[in-house]
Amino acid sequence: MNRGHAVAPSWAAALASYELEHPSEGAASRARLTRLRRLGEDVGGDPWDVTPADIAQWLSGLAASAEALRKYRHAARSFYRWAVECGHVDINPVLQQAVSTYTADSQWADALSQFEKAQRGGGLADETIAIRVGHVRRFARETALEPWKVTAADYSAWVAGLAVASSTRAKIRDSLRTFYRWAHQRGRIDEDPTLEPSRRAKTPEIPAQWEAQLRPWRSWLRSAGHPEPTVRLRMIQLRRFARDHASLDPWSVTIDDLIDWLAGKRWASETRRAYRSALRSFYRWASDTGRIDEDPTERLPAIRMSKPVPRPAHDDDYERALRNAAESDRLALRLAAELGMRCGEVAQVHARDVAREADGWTLLVHGKGSKERVLPIDEGMAQRLRAHEGYVFSGQYDGHVSPTWLSARISRLLPAGVTMHALRHRFATKAYNVDRDVFTVQQLLGHASPATTQRYVRVDDAAKRRLVSAVAGAV
Repeated sequence: MNRGHAVAPSWAAALASYELEHPSEGAASRARLTRLRRLGEDVGGDPWDVTPADIAQWLSGLAASAEALRKYRHAARSFYRWAVECGHVDINPVLQQAVSTYTADSQWADALSQFEKAQRGGGLADETIAIRVGHVRRFARETALEPWKVTAADYSAWVAGLAVASSTRAKIRDSLRTFYRWAHQRGRIDEDPTLEPSRRAKTPEIPAQWEAQLRPWRSWLRSAGHPEPTVRLRMIQLRRFARDHASLDPWSVTIDDLIDWLAGKRWASETRRAYRSALRSFYRWASDTGRIDEDPTERLPAIRMSKPVPRPAHDDDYERALRNAAESDRLALRLAAELGMRCGEVAQVHARDVAREADGWTLLVHGKGSKERVLPIDEGMAQRLRAHEGYVFSGQYDGHVSPTWLSARISRLLPAGVTMHALRHRFATKAYNVDRDVFTVQQLLGHASPATTQRYVRVDDAAKRRLVSAVAGAV
């Protein structure tokens, strides 16, 4: 270390090049360059020979607060990220990652324990569970791969190489499909490696520099407790932005880039706000974790929201759908139209969620954002739901159907433009027009605010006519 010495010529040249690409246009930028000059003065030598140990020693010797140390580390990280991009160094000495001690064997043990628990919760026989777990354990043992890094090629090659009868191979394949379908539903993997190529979702590729940052952000979202549908939606939104900015490094994006992109989209206000929220989340995470010094989304303008118009399904459309529906679809229609349940909530209904209380039957609803609520149901509905074992709307291999699949199926029973969600609007409108109790309707729908509930309710035309007539008669 060369504390107190003037910055070496090699450092002066490197910092001059860095400054050309990162002009000091603000107080934060000027402060970053000041910290980098301090780094050059203290460490000395050639900037491209600096090691992680040099950085650690330098930071530990600074007489600074925790917040100031964080800023020094951020400045050094930014400088060496640029150095990697320019080819001056191969590895960023400020970005050394710890080696995980979570071995493949431990990952499989935890995964199989959770999988077995989920199977038992689905009401399967012990013998069936044991067979499935045994098949998956054999796959783990013979491939020696980490469970969540298995690819479609890994799976196909192993199955093809099995020296077993075709009937046994089919059973093993079904067990692995069940396991990875469960893992996909739980959010442990983004793509199911056991799906046939024709059924596997084609996710458009994004540049490697974006993918490398989106993965840890996705883990952060999950660690913060965000529901898996939210995590997947956020990833879709950021991947779209990444594809549209393929030549940009994620940490080179400016507020002008963000504004130009958002301004160029002909979106409804709700969609625009959702993308803005995703971008804010991504760059706030990047700032909080020291990947960037300044968050480019901080000054993004707020999205003006237009007042949505309630669109409840008409009674005739609902009754026609009931007449044409199979028994299972009829039950889904009723849960949406007569209890106001969301499509995702209907998909997750389980026989164990039905309970008998002192004042009648109830249904535990697994709502949006991992929130639960209890709805009263009549005995007829309770018996229909309890007649099933496990999930009422079960999936092909295990678990429940996906909300997307269920929504598309129910929409085919309704007129064009009328969705399953319109049945929820129908319930809200009918429930509100009984006695105008918006707060009770709010609780039944599972809304956090009565303001949201009001957006679902279409006030009865007869009620509006009575009010206008009453006012006119009083004049």
